[in-house]
Amino acid sequence: MKFHIKRAKSPLKGTVVYRSEEFAFDTVPSPSDGHTTIVLDDINLEVDEGQRVIGIWGLCPHTRWKEHSLTPPEATNGELFVRTETPLHHGVARRLTPVGQHLDTFVDRTSGWIKVNHLPQPKTAVRVLENAIVELDDACEVSALWIKPGNS
Repeated sequence: MKFHIKRAKSPLKGTVVYRSEEFAFDTVPSPSDGHTTIVLDDINLEVDEGQRVIGIWGLCPHTRWKEHSLTPPEATNGELFVRTETPLHHGVARRLTPVGQHLDTFVDRTSGWIKVNHLPQPKTAVRVLENAIVELDDACEVSALWIKPGNS
């Protein structure tokens, strides 16, 4: 699935938090205009009717995270849009990864950053929320998701 970046002065308002008792990420405040989701591992990129990513939520058990020193990429503030050949339908998620395929997830407890790896060779990065960065590769597919969870 391809994505497109539209540069902006600032990322969308909202903070991704991690709820350890639920093993899950959530966006606060919760977006009210969600249309569907694009699923990376078990993490949902919430998308509005205009196919713009407006939130991030979903299961990501901290028990699977691997300790690693992380430095987030330089990222442009902007909006991230899904480009599809077929329409996205309300409430029907599209998966980027097969069910049960768990991606390598790394955590740097010193910096607070978490990285969910998908594809190698990132080319560009966009800050879509105040504490969330999406990296895209040359083919405009998601390469990695970076989150520095805020307080819930």
